[in-house]
Amino acid sequence: MPTVVYVEIVPGMKHFTCERMRATLSVQACADNWRRGHYEGDLSRQPCKGCEIGAMHAGEAGASQSPLLNTRICGRCHRTGMRLIHKHLCVSCYNRQREVLVGKNAKGSSPVKWQALARRTITYQLSDGTVAERTLDRTTDMEELIVGVLRDERKAVRFGWKAPEHVRQLLDGLDGDLESDLAASPTA
Repeated sequence: MPTVVYVEIVPGMKHFTCERMRATLSVQACADNWRRGHYEGDLSRQPCKGCEIGAMHAGEAGASQSPLLNTRICGRCHRTGMRLIHKHLCVSCYNRQREVLVGKNAKGSSPVKWQALARRTITYQLSDGTVAERTLDRTTDMEELIVGVLRDERKAVRFGWKAPEHVRQLLDGLDGDLESDLAASPTA
């Protein structure tokens, strides 16, 4: 967290120098600017989006700092567009998905270039420590879910990786001292 030096220009109000806005702001003005840039998407307050000081002044220190927050980015192709279908896919990706589900494109022939669609779930931890899950029925990969979480979640998130069962069994067999385990291994 950057150090903030406060001064009292108007009696009873704390002010500070904001480097992002190149201005001297009151704490309340900073908080208002941060909310407008972060949640409302006010383009004039775009420098305030993702500012740690603004989040602190707004009382939302655990807020997401993701540059994808509140953007219209497609979870699948990562292009920005004017609208998202079901708040997740751009029109083009939605149409390709529909072609796969129906089994034919607009000309009546089978889709040639298509990716398999599967149900996927991602688990992540929010900044307040709670664990959340997001499940989508028709996805092409886990990256699609990650982009969706970073775009839609208002709190900061942390992703983990759960190793496949065979890797976890391998790790459970190690006693924590990798060098001694490798030396005891017959292939070492």
